[in-house]
Amino acid sequence: MASRRVFPCLIALAMLLVAPAAAQAKKIVYGSDLTAPADIVEAHGADSVFWNISLANGGATAAPAGGQVVSVRVKGIVLPDPTGRKTPTTMMHFQTLRQLPDGEMAVWLSSGPFYTPLGGDSQQINTYHPINMCVHKGDHLDFSDIGGNEWWWGNYSGMPFQTFSRVAGSSINFYTKDAGTMNGSHWRPMLTKQGEELLMQMTLATGPDATWICPGGYAQHIHRGVYFRRSAQLSGNEARVRVTCPWPSYGKCHGTITGRAKVHGRQVTLGKGRFTALHGWSTWVYVPLPPPAVKAAGHGGLHALFTAVSHDDPRHDSRDRWPRQTPVQTRTNSATLTVAP
Repeated sequence: MASRRVFPCLIALAMLLVAPAAAQAKKIVYGSDLTAPADIVEAHGADSVFWNISLANGGATAAPAGGQVVSVRVKGIVLPDPTGRKTPTTMMHFQTLRQLPDGEMAVWLSSGPFYTPLGGDSQQINTYHPINMCVHKGDHLDFSDIGGNEWWWGNYSGMPFQTFSRVAGSSINFYTKDAGTMNGSHWRPMLTKQGEELLMQMTLATGPDATWICPGGYAQHIHRGVYFRRSAQLSGNEARVRVTCPWPSYGKCHGTITGRAKVHGRQVTLGKGRFTALHGWSTWVYVPLPPPAVKAAGHGGLHALFTAVSHDDPRHDSRDRWPRQTPVQTRTNSATLTVAP
């Protein structure tokens, strides 16, 4: 009888323990409100970083809590060379900056590469989704471009990023050095520009909305398996199946594909094909077919259920800051495809 009384109490206690964590989970938008026009150009020949240190609207410029920056919105473009002779690679990154006790700024973490639009609507807003972009409370997120002195034109010494605005009451910090803004580098801002705003806005996830490797986060990265193309091709005595490893997957998708089908009312088991595909890439997988299935596929098509069992590979993905701590995940996906010549 005692155990019956204790069990409901344990459930109630667990609910009390979980409820505050769920209540604390939220996404926080901070940085520029993006209402000012993109009307200032920054163009420097060497790698350059910019970050807001004050905003006219009183908004936060540093991370208000520890967590994961899941999206970054940037307003503006790279101005194109009007002659068309220069076609730059408009690469940029986002970086976690942390102030050191001596006042220097340290680059703690860099995102993968992103690209600012070249030309088009100068007031367009684009959203970027960095992977595992962790911040501690008080960290800044900077906008880091690669300079691009080889793509200078007119009076610009590098790629002209028109992603800034003239705003009274706002100010940004700036630093530039060739190959001097990489992870682990630390330096003092070269210049504070008053009346200028970086048109960049961040969304910060916390608690269960943030990956577990970020401060205060405990959501696990999810491997979603592979995607099938809608049909398969008959190639000799094999089914040629196209699968895609999604970009968010860590490393590569490794796995096998098996299948089954009905031929003249009888269940037929197909063979097994193995595959490896880099995240964001597709590959062909060859699944052996028994003779009855080959004959059916060649005469009107074979309707078969294919099943892929795959796992990711966090140890070989630079986007994962702690790959040896991130567990490998396995996922099963199925699709009914028609195999035909």
